Amino acid sequence: EVAKSFLYSEALGHAKRRTLLEVLRTRGMRFGARSPEEAAELYLKVPARIRAAGPWAVSEWLSDKDASHVVSSANGGGHSPANLFWERRAANRRRGAADAGPNDLEEAASLEDAD
Repeated sequence: EVAKSFLYSEALGHAKRRTLLEVLRTRGMRFGARSPEEAAELYLKVPARIRAAGPWAVSEWLSDKDASHVVSSANGGGHSPANLFWERRAANRRRGAADAGPNDLEEAASLEDAD
């Protein structure tokens, strides 16, 4: 099961240590947390070559990423994995409340090769 592969891994070096599961349950959400099953779906959006390198590699790859919304929360977009993609934090924050456009999605897709 995918969720078990990251359930107990350490995360991201924040002052408050969190498991990778906790990071995946809350990244991209202002309040609350997604289910472990949804977190597993979001985990599968991490590039396969990063996942194959193990939980520490996933944590490192996520360290400068946001779970960005295709349709922003401000425009009614939900927090389900179907509406999320991994993007560099700076790019997400620059866009603000705007929906992600084709260029944003293309740039995010290139992260698999760049990182």
